[in-house]
Amino acid sequence: HQGDFFQLYNAYNTYGAYQITSEAMGKRSLKNTCLSYLMSLDPLPADILELCVNQYRKATNMTDTIAALGCITHLEDPVRSEHFDDFYRKWKHESLVMDKWFTLQAISNLRNSLNNVLYLVDDELFSTNKPNRVRALVGAFCSSNHVRFHDVGGEGYSFLGDMVIRLNTTNPQIAARLLTPLINWKRYDKTRQSLMKRQLDRLAGEKGVSRDVFEIVNKSR
Repeated sequence: HQGDFFQLYNAYNTYGAYQITSEAMGKRSLKNTCLSYLMSLDPLPADILELCVNQYRKATNMTDTIAALGCITHLEDPVRSEHFDDFYRKWKHESLVMDKWFTLQAISNLRNSLNNVLYLVDDELFSTNKPNRVRALVGAFCSSNHVRFHDVGGEGYSFLGDMVIRLNTTNPQIAARLLTPLINWKRYDKTRQSLMKRQLDRLAGEKGVSRDVFEIVNKSR
């Protein structure tokens, strides 16, 4: 259906004045859905990549900008870092916008996604004292990046355990909420169940664990 998606995309890819009418929002949604399908082609045609890059560069609204960046985040290509760096420079002083920047990288299906998340934890704009930022990065990776979080090696589970321990003393409420992906361990295969339960046991044995975390861990084991 590449041709159909391409035709639909071009039909609604306009750069006029931004409108918030139902019709305009529907057109943007359809256009960006078509773009996401086109960007999933493997191998990715150069003209489709150019289509996405042009949308990012010419976008007159954040919806189209984020949609293009959301496609680029899955690319193993220098264009990825180029555009995420560009977005960072433009919007680093806008907290709510930068939450989206963190989330888009957290949900990337690239093999090195967890390493990139670990790198972003040390970014000057990330802080465990900012609940929205924690949800945008850590929460997004653990709850929305199902492939990389549930990698059979278990590194994603260990990362979540580390973050819960780190947040336990400063923000026990958000630490407890982050546990949701682990408490559903029964839904997975035996190998993953074992790895997830290992982190729950680890947290149960942690000294000084908060009441919020303790209750959720022990109810789910």
